[in-house]
Amino acid sequence: MLAAQWKSDHDRLDGLDTILRISKEEMKQHIQWETPIIEYQGPKKPLMPMSATSQFDMSEEFVLATNVSLARAQNLDFNFFMDVLFKAKTPEYNGYNTRL
Repeated sequence: MLAAQWKSDHDRLDGLDTILRISKEEMKQHIQWETPIIEYQGPKKPLMPMSATSQFDMSEEFVLATNVSLARAQNLDFNFFMDVLFKAKTPEYNGYNTRL
């Protein structure tokens, strides 16, 4: 990694270097380092902690709105298929819904 620091930034730091300076000769030397490798020994699919789950009862309004929405979608899909099968020049699905 190469890090750079503007000279104007250096002046504002009251002589404190935040980036260590090295010479060109030091840059030519190879840095010896090792990345530690740790193999995971746990289960492939760990259990989710109960604190991360959100268990709650859905409100009655939400359940009713979902049922109404589902019934309307099923009705519209059925009407679309009926029109495709029995009416000429029925637009594609997006156009059919736009028309409604």
